[in-house]
Amino acid sequence: MKIFGQNIFGKATLVSEPASLELAKETVKLAESKKTDKEPIITGKSRRKISSKLLQERRLNIDVEMNVFQQAVYLAKDIDRPDRKPLYSLYEKIIERDAHLRSQLRTAHFTVQQSEFQILTNQSENKELKKLFETSWFTDFVTYATDQEFWGHSLIEFGWLYDSKFKDIKLIDRLHVIPEFQSVILDINHDVTEGIPYGENLNNWFLVEIGNKKDLGLLLTAIIEILFKKDARIDWAGFNEKFGMPLLSVTTDKYNETELDELEQFAANFGSNGYVIGSPETQFNIVQPQGTDNGHAKFKDTAEMCDAYISKLINGQTATSDEKSYVGSAEVQERVLNTYVKGRLSRIQRVINDKLIPFLTYHGYPLKDAKFQYIDLLKKEAIPTVTETETEKKKLN
Repeated sequence: MKIFGQNIFGKATLVSEPASLELAKETVKLAESKKTDKEPIITGKSRRKISSKLLQERRLNIDVEMNVFQQAVYLAKDIDRPDRKPLYSLYEKIIERDAHLRSQLRTAHFTVQQSEFQILTNQSENKELKKLFETSWFTDFVTYATDQEFWGHSLIEFGWLYDSKFKDIKLIDRLHVIPEFQSVILDINHDVTEGIPYGENLNNWFLVEIGNKKDLGLLLTAIIEILFKKDARIDWAGFNEKFGMPLLSVTTDKYNETELDELEQFAANFGSNGYVIGSPETQFNIVQPQGTDNGHAKFKDTAEMCDAYISKLINGQTATSDEKSYVGSAEVQERVLNTYVKGRLSRIQRVINDKLIPFLTYHGYPLKDAKFQYIDLLKKEAIPTVTETETEKKKLN
């Protein structure tokens, strides 16, 4: 079978699929020896790497606007030809440009990455097997698994096997992935129906898929708040341009055009030079616009409200990032954050046990009957009672 002029399931050695578990597990031979940095040579049929076939292209350049967002959502949810490229391009832009959203995502990532874990066999901790996960690729895997909550879908490709162990992984570029069809398009300009299918042979493709095929992630909701905040800041800037600076009022009894031109030049240069020179008959007054002392408040409140909604969306609360709170309120919201973190850890733990460990076992890792366990999920945290909350309020009073 040919796709885009390439043999995909035929006899071509460069893209042929491993025919059996033995071929999928075949030991890697380095080009000259272990001292070389060259790409390893695989004997027999060559392993397919989807990432090596993707055409690297410039990202889509689209504006973060409400009408563009609405069209992107429509394309992403199209039943016959779902196209997430415009929506994911918007996601990339808002993460890059919105400092508050980026901060909240970093909080989510860091709280997961610093969580201790153990590997259990027969209900007992196995420190030797834990060493298999104390690697940089596993840190990357946890990052991708965390991102699935925000992006909606992640397709992870594992690298070459060295001494029967993986050394690296990478995320297949989401602009190339069509989750609904479980396929990958080599060129983002190709039709979404013309992708290479991977769904029936994930192990032989060295792929792990995370997330629901139709889920578009929490960033779908976050982008709405960012659009409102963007509009508020634009309006705020316009307000400041018109009313934020005091006005220079000039009163004169001069009627000579030359003298009036000189006064106009003085007034025009007043803001940059800091002074004007006029005759005794000319009065210069600084006039502060009336009713504008708190004119910025409505824009500021809108922007802060959008940030608060983003904080609640990502991490469930605002006290640890956005505002000063009473001791009792802050403690309650910190528990809410811990609840979100535990929920995140619980989801990632299931992904590791249900998908990652079976995948690693298939490729030769000695993880049969092994279970991954986050230690934080074994701890029981007391839920604040009404009595505790009331006690904190009394202390503050």
